[in-house]
Amino acid sequence: MLAKVLTEARFDVSHLSVVDLLALDFKATSATQPQEAVSEPLRIGVAAVFVPMADLLLRAGGGDLLAKEMGDFADKRGVDVLLVLSAADDRKAVRKGRGEGEGEGALTGLKGAALIPAPSGGTRAAKAAQRLALALERAPVALPPGLLAEPLFKRQAIDSEGFGLEFSSAEGGSGLLRVSMLRRAATRKTVLPAVAHYAGAL
Repeated sequence: MLAKVLTEARFDVSHLSVVDLLALDFKATSATQPQEAVSEPLRIGVAAVFVPMADLLLRAGGGDLLAKEMGDFADKRGVDVLLVLSAADDRKAVRKGRGEGEGEGALTGLKGAALIPAPSGGTRAAKAAQRLALALERAPVALPPGLLAEPLFKRQAIDSEGFGLEFSSAEGGSGLLRVSMLRRAATRKTVLPAVAHYAGAL
């Protein structure tokens, strides 16, 4: 009983702001293969948040405000592109402080993803975000055989089903913020090395 209470307390993020959630489980990665020598390697940040995407949008106050929060966070962390992976939108993941059904919409049981270029990165970051979104959508295409053979990639069926991503502009997100559903089996532990590999070709 005590263990259950402690576990629930650990994942109770109802008091955290959007920035707090982004910082809670954040990792940055750079290209794992050489890029053209004309510039420094791209840095991609990946943040796993413990709330559904609808909840994150609700806390931020809409797509425009979430885009600003994510863009500012990317600049402060020194990454060119920020990718956010959200919890699945089932009722267990809905934060306790929200009214019944508020902001939920149709529950799919899937996770979510949001992608945005760092505002300070200009055209380079914007192009990198577009190319990264396309590469992740096409996965497992272009991922190295050695990576796809990893046990976790096999267990999550990344080698056969990819991540199930299909990005589109977020409503009210001024075009820079792109969102998608994400296969429930996929986690940051497979997304991050895939991102690191794709970054080399961006």
